[in-house]
Amino acid sequence: MSVSAPLRKKLINQFVEHLGWTVDEAENFIERSDRSELAFVIAAMQLISVR
Repeated sequence: MSVSAPLRKKLINQFVEHLGWTVDEAENFIERSDRSELAFVIAAMQLISVR
C-alpha cells in the first residue's frame, strides 16, 4: 500500500517501538499490506498501549 513518507516513518517507528519489529520487518509489512491489514495492526497497537 502506498502511504505518505511522514506517515510511513511514523508507522515504522511505532511498529518497532510497540511490537518489537525490525525496521525491515515494518517496511516490508507496510509495502505488502492493504488498508484493512494496516488498520487492524494500528488498532491492535492502540489496544496494547491502553493497557
